[in-house]
Amino acid sequence: MNTNSIPRNKYWLLAIKNLQIPVNHSFITWEDVFPFAIWHLWLNRNNNCFHNSSNTINYHMVNTRAIEFKLLASNYKCTTHKTPVHIKWYPPPSHKYKLNIDASMDKHNTGGIGGVKDWIIGFFNRIKAHNSTHAELQALQADLNLAYEKRLAPLEIDTDSTDIIKLLQHNISPAYTNTILECRYLLKKLGNPVIRHSFREDNKVAHLLCKWGSKHHLSSTTTILHSPPDAPKKAIQDEKNEVLTTRLVSSSICNILAVPENLSIIPAITNSDRLIIGCINHNRKEYWSFLRPSVLRNHEALHAIAKGKMGRFDYHDDVGGEEEVSNIIRRKRGGENVTSGSNKKLAKGNGPVDVFLQKRGTLRQINIKDSCDKEARATTIQKIARFFYDAGIPFNVARLKSFKDAVEAIGSYGPNLKPPIYHELRVPLLRKEVVLIDEIVNKHREEWVKYGCSIMADGWKDRKQRTLINFLMNSPYGIVFLESIDASSFVKTGEKLYELLDRYVERVGEQNVIQVISDNGSNFALAGQLLQRKRKHIYWTPCAAHCIDLMLEDIGKIPNIKKTIQRAIALVSFIYGHTGVINMMRDFTKNKELVKYRITRFATSFLTLQRLHCQKTNLRAMFTSERWVNSSWSKTSKGKSVAHFVLMTTFWNQVVYILKIMGPLVKVLRLADNEKNPAMRYIYEAMDRAKEAIVKAFDGNSAKYKDIFKIINERWSCQLHHPLHAVGHYLNPEYFYQNPTIENCKEVTDGLYACKEKLVPSIEVQDKIISEIPLYTRAEQQFGLPIAKKIKNDKIYWLWNLYGNSAPHLQKLAIRILGLTASSAGCERGDVARASGSEDMLTYTRRQKRQSEVIINASSSRAPRADVVENESDFNDLDEEEIEGYMSSDTDEGHPSEENYIEEYDYISD
Repeated sequence: MNTNSIPRNKYWLLAIKNLQIPVNHSFITWEDVFPFAIWHLWLNRNNNCFHNSSNTINYHMVNTRAIEFKLLASNYKCTTHKTPVHIKWYPPPSHKYKLNIDASMDKHNTGGIGGVKDWIIGFFNRIKAHNSTHAELQALQADLNLAYEKRLAPLEIDTDSTDIIKLLQHNISPAYTNTILECRYLLKKLGNPVIRHSFREDNKVAHLLCKWGSKHHLSSTTTILHSPPDAPKKAIQDEKNEVLTTRLVSSSICNILAVPENLSIIPAITNSDRLIIGCINHNRKEYWSFLRPSVLRNHEALHAIAKGKMGRFDYHDDVGGEEEVSNIIRRKRGGENVTSGSNKKLAKGNGPVDVFLQKRGTLRQINIKDSCDKEARATTIQKIARFFYDAGIPFNVARLKSFKDAVEAIGSYGPNLKPPIYHELRVPLLRKEVVLIDEIVNKHREEWVKYGCSIMADGWKDRKQRTLINFLMNSPYGIVFLESIDASSFVKTGEKLYELLDRYVERVGEQNVIQVISDNGSNFALAGQLLQRKRKHIYWTPCAAHCIDLMLEDIGKIPNIKKTIQRAIALVSFIYGHTGVINMMRDFTKNKELVKYRITRFATSFLTLQRLHCQKTNLRAMFTSERWVNSSWSKTSKGKSVAHFVLMTTFWNQVVYILKIMGPLVKVLRLADNEKNPAMRYIYEAMDRAKEAIVKAFDGNSAKYKDIFKIINERWSCQLHHPLHAVGHYLNPEYFYQNPTIENCKEVTDGLYACKEKLVPSIEVQDKIISEIPLYTRAEQQFGLPIAKKIKNDKIYWLWNLYGNSAPHLQKLAIRILGLTASSAGCERGDVARASGSEDMLTYTRRQKRQSEVIINASSSRAPRADVVENESDFNDLDEEEIEGYMSSDTDEGHPSEENYIEEYDYISD
C-alpha cells in the first residue's frame, strides 16, 4: 500500500465514524446506512475536488437509498398495507377494437374477445396446456387468429397475465417457442398492437367467458359467439355503464409513498431521483417498477401525485392471479429448463440492485454522441444516395418498404457485412425470391376462392411506342401482378383481345372471377361483350377512372373551357420555358410551384388550374412588378400575351367556373383510382354527390351546368352505370341506413336482381337471397346491433363478415361484390415498364430471368390490404379546395404547403 494514502484512509474512516445520519425508521439500522454513507461521501469528495464545489452529504438521499435497498434486497419481511384501488374497463378509441384475453386451467382452457363497449364477437375452445402460462399463450394465439381472420384492426390487447408479455419480449421458454413465434407473426400482421397488463376485474368478460366455456364446451373445435352467453352479460352491462370495482391491493412502504393516506415518509425522498411503486413480499412474489419522473423531486409534486393529479400509478396485485416472471427466471416450472443464455438476456434490464448502481444525471458525453450520430448518419445516407445516383435508381424506390427493411437489416447486422455478389443476385437469391413470391401468390389464390376476384387489364405505351397490357388480379386481400403482354400487333382487334381475356379467366378459374375490368375503348368493349356471351356468370366492367377521365376530356372540349385551358398551358409553358422567369416566379410565390409531377394519373388540367388560382395574387404582382417590366421577356410577344390575360378578370372568372365543374368529378376520380379501399360500393353515391356539389356551386342556376350534365349523363348511362355499382350502393349500410329510399329506387333494385341472377347460378340459392334481403333492409337480428350500424368506411366490407351470419347467402353475395375494385390501373406503370424490360432480350436465359424479375418487381409490392399502413397518402398531396371556396375576387385564396424543390414539368396538352 502506498504510504501516502494512509492518512487519507484514516481521514475517511474518521469522517464516517463522526457522521451523524439520522435513521428515521426502526427497521433501518446503521449497518444498513453505512455503505450508502460511504458511497455519498465518495461522490461528494469527487465533486468537491474536481468541480470546485462545497457540497455536504445529503442525509435524506442516504436514508432513502438505504430504505429502498432494505426493502428490495434484505431478508426483512415487509409490513404490508391494503390499499383500495378503483378499477374499470376502459373502452378503446372509436377507430380501434379492444381484445381481452384469458384462459382457464379447469380441464378446458378457453379464450374470449371483447368489443368497443358493445359485444362484437367471442369464442371458447378446448385446448391442452401444461400450466396457466401455456394456456394464456394459446388463448392469445387463438384470439389473434380470430382477429386477423375477421379483419379486426387496429387493436388494443389487455391481459391479466404478465408472463405472456415477458415471454413475447424475451422468449425465455424453449417449450413455448412455436406458440410465441406464431403470436409474434400474428401481431406483426395486425400492425404490432401493444399488449397491456390489466387487473382481472377489468378483464372480467374474457375471464367469465373462459370459465363458462370450460364447463359447457365439449368439442375440440372453436365455437364462435356473435352474441354473449348469460354468464358475462352482467359484466358487459357494467362495462357499458362504466361501473367501478374496488380492490384491496397488498402494498408495502414502497407504494405507500404514493397513497394519500400515508404521506409521512414523503419528506425523506424529496430529493430522490426515483420513486419505487410495487409490492415486495419475499415469501411469495416480487414486483417492482421504477419511475424516474423529474416532477418527483419536490414535496408539492408528491402531494399532487397522491391526490391523483399527476398521472396514474400501476399498483401490482399480490393476491391471486398469475405466476410471475421472477418465478420463471429463478426456478424450473412445468418441465422448462431456463438456460444461462436466457438469464443473460434478461439481465440487460433493471433489477432490484441495478437502481443503486445507475449513474446519476445526464452525462455530457451523450450530447457528443448525439452529434456523432448525426454526422455518421449524414455520411451513411450520402453513400446510399450515391448508390442511387450511380445506378440510376428512381427516387421513389426510397418509399418502398423493402428498401427500408434492407437498410434496417444492414444496420442490425453491424459492421463487416459482406454484400451480395453479382452471381448471388443473379441466380440463388433470385430463385429464393421467386419461391417466396409464389407462396404469396398462393395465399392470394386461397382468398380468390373464398371472396372472388377481378381480372384487371391495364393498357399503356412504353418509350418505343409498344402497346403493353398489364394483367393483375385484385381481391380484398390485395393485388397480384400476373403478366405483361406486348399487344402491339393485335390491340385494335376485339376478337384477339377476347381470346386473351378468356385465356386469363381459364387460368385463374371461372368460378373465382366476378368481373374483368379494362378501359372502355371500342376494342375492349367488343372483347368484353364476347367474353360475357361465353362466360355467363362473369361481368365485363369498364374502368371507372377511365370513364371519368373521358368526362373531363369531353368537358375540356367546350369552347370557353378549352380556350381557358390553352391560356393556362401557354402561361405555365412560358414560365417554365425560361430560367429567369422561373426564378422570378419562385421569388414571388415563395418557392411554390405551379405544377407538381406524379400527383395523379389523370386530370392534370384541373390540378394546373387549381395551382394557378392559388397563386393568382402573386402572379399578378409579378407581371406588374418593376422587375418584370424591365426584363427582356416583357418585350416579347409571348410575354406580353401571358401578362395580358393574367391581368384579365374574365380569365380568372373562367378558371373558377372550370374548378367548380371539375372539382367534384376529380374527387370521384381519386376515389375510383384509390388502391387502398375497394371503390365498387362508393361509385354510385359519389356520382350523385358530385352532381349535387356542382348544382350547389352555381346556386341551382341550371343554365351554367346544363351542358355539363348532358356530358356526364351520356357517359354515365352508356359506360359508367353498371349493375355492380348499383348493388354495391344497395348493400353498403353506410348509405342504405341513412337513406332508406334506396330500397324504392328502381334503378338500384334492378341492378341487385340482375347481379343475383348472373353471379348465383342456383335458383334455390337465389330464392334464399330474396328471402334474406328483408333482414338487411329492416336491420333485424345481427344487422340491428348498434355497433353494426356504426361501422363505416373501410370496415363496411368486414361488417358483412361479422354480422351477416343471419343471412348467409346474401352475406356471401355482399362480400364478393363489396370487395371489388372499380379501376383497372392497379399497378404503377413505371415499375412494370422497368421490370418487363424496355431493351431487347438477347437469350432465352435472360428472358426467363427477366420474367422472374417482372413477377418479383410487380408482385412483391402488392401487400395485402390488412397489412398496409399508409404513411404517405396521395390524397394528402392533392391541393384540392372545397368547391364552394372558389371565388372570383382579386384576393389570394391561399394555398397549402408544398416541397421547396424543383420538380419535372410534364404537361400533356388536350
